[in-house]
Amino acid sequence: MDALTKLKMDLLLQGYAEAEATAKEASNTVELIKKALLEAMEADQIKTHEVTDGGKVYRVTYVQAVTHNIDEEGLRKELGEELYREYCKLVLDRKMVETAMEEGQLDPRLVGKHVTERKNKPSVRFTARAADDS
Repeated sequence: MDALTKLKMDLLLQGYAEAEATAKEASNTVELIKKALLEAMEADQIKTHEVTDGGKVYRVTYVQAVTHNIDEEGLRKELGEELYREYCKLVLDRKMVETAMEEGQLDPRLVGKHVTERKNKPSVRFTARAADDS
């Protein structure tokens, strides 16, 4: 890498490190304030609150999502095996397919014809350590 490229990369990485530290600090502050808001809204039974500041209106609304979990084993017993299977779907077991290819039971070329690749958005992985931590 030439000196100009190294200088450019050094400056970019240093800028990234500073921005990362600022973002982490801001994220921690946001989480602390969010926790305090939740606690206050729960304690005082407040659903929505808003404040106007400098021509902007800020609003916070207490939201709690609910997820329903089904006791599948209990439902199976209640409905009976035959009726229960009507509401089930068959899913490919990728691990079994990989094992079968490794053991020669499935031809990898046959499976490969049906495999596509989707690339995720590129990103950079950032790490920080003390300068004396080789």
